[in-house]
Amino acid sequence: MIVAIHQPHYLPWLRYIHKVASCDVFVVLDDVQYTKNGWQNRNRIKGPNGPFLLTVPVRDATFRPITEVEVDPQISWRQKHWKSMLLSYAKAPYFPRWRDAFEEIYTTEWTSLASLNLRVLEALIRAFGIQTRLVRSSEIGAAGFLSADLAVASDVERVVEAAVAVLAQEDRAVARRPRATAASTAPGTLGRVGRHSRTGCRSPTHI
Repeated sequence: MIVAIHQPHYLPWLRYIHKVASCDVFVVLDDVQYTKNGWQNRNRIKGPNGPFLLTVPVRDATFRPITEVEVDPQISWRQKHWKSMLLSYAKAPYFPRWRDAFEEIYTTEWTSLASLNLRVLEALIRAFGIQTRLVRSSEIGAAGFLSADLAVASDVERVVEAAVAVLAQEDRAVARRPRATAASTAPGTLGRVGRHSRTGCRSPTHI
């Protein structure tokens, strides 16, 4: 099994998506400290006149874990971001196929930055046909990091071990269910769809 770990980023770039595609399990590292002026709440997209920055406003984010960072409800941003997407990508060949999925993201009122980033990631990997299993580090009992920059090998191993243990428990639970429901995954939830082909990648951890 190959496991990769990364903080949740807003509108992740292609190498981030490649990292997800190159592993069996991807741990969304959302219980590390939020990085100000990083890529957890902003990113660039390619517009008609070149790249420009889209930023999700947050409040009281300093020294907080990403999973506790709130989107600032006092600042309007969703309509601006969606209009920017339309302006930049409306004429792209496959945009009509995935328009509804992304429009739903920008018509939803978000309070949690981590939840927003996870939904964006889910939509992107679905569009690419990636079937990697996603797990949030905050939900597998592996909390304890001070910041992503302070993570060491033992910390990474602890998260990987926790993720594998939780997934093994889930698999055993699924195996005990009736076959008619074992393969189903409710919309908007995290689950394993099946195996996928992948290319080599040095970032993920092999276990």
